[in-house]
Amino acid sequence: MFVSGYTTLHFRRIIYHIAPSGATLPTDADTALASAYQVLGYISEDGITHSTTRDAAEIKDMNGDVVLSPQTGHAETFAATFIESLNTNVLKMVYGDDAVTVESGGDISIEVDGAELPASVFVFELIERDKAKRIVIPNGKITEVEDVVVIRPSIFAVSYTVWRPCLSLIGTSLFMQ
Repeated sequence: MFVSGYTTLHFRRIIYHIAPSGATLPTDADTALASAYQVLGYISEDGITHSTTRDAAEIKDMNGDVVLSPQTGHAETFAATFIESLNTNVLKMVYGDDAVTVESGGDISIEVDGAELPASVFVFELIERDKAKRIVIPNGKITEVEDVVVIRPSIFAVSYTVWRPCLSLIGTSLFMQ
């Protein structure tokens, strides 16, 4: 169960998927995902961090005492660090489909620009022993890309902290199965 603040999830295996906005959403934790979903690779040992924030306004009476505190905002974010620098699905998620090109020899070119990234469907499959759980974000968006850190230059592995979807949605912002 998630509570306000942040929670870091650690499971034996985490499989992370992305699909274009409007893709068929899963309805349980066991049925195979539709073909539109692409696997994004390994997440670091730090797991997934789910943060929740709620904003409130203070309404005071004529004596300056707070008499009401209505909620004025709500946001949920997820953060994860990917450790696959050559996974084109991860690179396209971070930089956009049009910014990543795979050359005929397998070399990857990235043109970094400030283009807005599209909304997508994000699915985390969390597996611990014989139990599975899914976290489905029906309409998330990458709003922050953190530092890129080279961790093993001999094999060109790069660690990305790649996403914090903004979940200001109509209806359900996420659901867990």
